Amino acid sequence: MDFSFDSLDNQLVTTGITGLDVLLGGGIPVGTTLLLIAESGAGAEILTKQLLYGGLNSGESAFYFSSDRSIAEVKADMSHFGWDVSKYEETNKIEFIDAYTPRFVNILPPELRSKMSAKEFLKAGFDPFNQLKTTVSQNRESRYRGVIDSISYFLRAYDHEYQ
Repeated sequence: MDFSFDSLDNQLVTTGITGLDVLLGGGIPVGTTLLLIAESGAGAEILTKQLLYGGLNSGESAFYFSSDRSIAEVKADMSHFGWDVSKYEETNKIEFIDAYTPRFVNILPPELRSKMSAKEFLKAGFDPFNQLKTTVSQNRESRYRGVIDSISYFLRAYDHEYQ
């Protein structure tokens, strides 16, 4: 049985996980948005990283927007599973957006702060929600995958009527 899938013929793209592609009948439709809802500890974060890495291996670009963990932790997790993103970073195929660390810049030790000082963050009016809107609304010239990890922060932190 041939489980190779040509996304041009059937408008499906691989998830990057062969067994999942087989279960899905070849992958996921082009342009699909997936929302993974899972209990804490169920492995959804691992699955999102694996899906992201699968897209990179398939020639797609990607972004990883993190509101719950530092980018260093995200990369360490991916490395632990053997998903080395450094080669994709070198070629600008992946962008990591850290919306987590800036929220805590006032309490982090200096070695963990970004180049911007706490006062600069306050002056800039750092707003993770606007950062998210900017990230997802960017025009991209090639196929890409985006991971937003996680929406839980936004559901807790923002009024549901937020524009």
